[in-house]
Amino acid sequence: AVPLLVGLLAVGRGSAGAQEAAAGTLWILAQSDEIEIVRAGAIPAFVGLLSSGSRTAQEIGAAALRNLALEKGNNRWAIAEAGAIPPLVALLSGENSAVAREKAAGALGNLAGVANNKKAIAKAGTIPLLVVLLSSGISVAMQEVAASTLWSLAVDDNNKVEIVNAGAIAMLVALLSEGSAVAQEHCAGALSHLAVVAEHQKAIAEAGAIPQLVELLGRKSPSVQEKAAGALWNLAINSENQKAIAEAGAIPPLVGLLQTGSTAVAEKAAGAVRNLSISEDLKALVVEAGGIPALVWLVSSGFSSGPAKEMATAALWNLALAIAEAGAIPPLLTLLSKGSTAAQDLAAALLWNLSLNDENKAEIVRAGAIPELVRLLSGGSCVAQQQAAGAFSNLAVVADYQKAMAEEKAAGALWNLAVSSDNQRAIAEALAIPPLVGLLGKGSPAATLALRNLALNAENQKALVASGGWPEAQALLDCLAGAQLGEYVMVDGVNG
Repeated sequence: AVPLLVGLLAVGRGSAGAQEAAAGTLWILAQSDEIEIVRAGAIPAFVGLLSSGSRTAQEIGAAALRNLALEKGNNRWAIAEAGAIPPLVALLSGENSAVAREKAAGALGNLAGVANNKKAIAKAGTIPLLVVLLSSGISVAMQEVAASTLWSLAVDDNNKVEIVNAGAIAMLVALLSEGSAVAQEHCAGALSHLAVVAEHQKAIAEAGAIPQLVELLGRKSPSVQEKAAGALWNLAINSENQKAIAEAGAIPPLVGLLQTGSTAVAEKAAGAVRNLSISEDLKALVVEAGGIPALVWLVSSGFSSGPAKEMATAALWNLALAIAEAGAIPPLLTLLSKGSTAAQDLAAALLWNLSLNDENKAEIVRAGAIPELVRLLSGGSCVAQQQAAGAFSNLAVVADYQKAMAEEKAAGALWNLAVSSDNQRAIAEALAIPPLVGLLGKGSPAATLALRNLALNAENQKALVASGGWPEAQALLDCLAGAQLGEYVMVDGVNG
């Protein structure tokens, strides 16, 4: 029966009523047996209805394509290949029925889930028509679907510019307060994408978005909270916006969402707090709102995602002078051993800054940082090695820690050397030979760092050259060469 129904959709094969009935039946069947409908050639048949069918047939065709493009990537590609985008865009214009416009906008929004389709949809002139659908006086459903489609299209950088040039910012901001809950969520999502561009951050703030986004943080819907926090995260890259966000009362609810929101909400809230805490004027406000214990909890909690931990660690880095008392050091050491590469980089950078303070030095050592920092020197990224080297440089100022550091490095190095039976004998027979010289021969990064400091002594320099091991250490030295052993500077985080 399905092939017969598909055949009735063809132009000239039946009356308008027959087309409409066949299209409606296939639309219903597609909701339970999508694969058979697609195999029977329904997609190009539905596309044909968009430009040649009756008004009712056009509405059904747009609705069917919207459903077929809902989740399946293959369908999205096939619908675009069948030439659906231009006739769907044509249905967005005002002379078409409200139903056709809404279904066409929804179909385009679903098709935009494929990156290449985003460009094609924008190129077909969709964006100005969608912005019109955001206007007051348009149905709630149409506003919701237009905002959703713009949100999806705004992922593309070129589309971001076109959306803003079409006057979307004012419309999106207006719907943050006047639209339905669904429209508010979609508008916040769209503004979050648009705010990735520096020029747009100021325009969005000037349109009055910040107080509205802060208000959305208090909604019960985690999805709405996530979109609002994500938009504030990107807007907070701008220094002027940072002040406006704080004045709008955003810091307490953002801090609250670090512990009470969903995983996705916590990640976005941590990103916003991270960018806000870059401002020297706002650090105290973050601390007063309970930001440090909340961020420490997020770093150490099994509940939070890897990106959330990274953002929380970066925020703690900005608050480095105040965080040791909140118990942040042990969770940071956990990140050094179990976190992602980015989290390890951030945690090592934070320990570097914390180790500038004498009281923090003692706490870092008591918490067991030395073994983890040594491990990073040999197994971490180049960035992590630089941060670990910086932390070691700060810790080595204290004589008591120099011994602990040397013992840990030597133990790890001898362990590696002892894998070889020849080395086992050499270590036993050469008790007077400095262990670090032997380590250098095996390419130990930890030994390289120690020997770099030892090389400040002229006699040690001669011994190191005579040992013949210096070339093996050059790779790590090159990696560490850019590390300025002082305060590490963090750049702004972006929620892309």
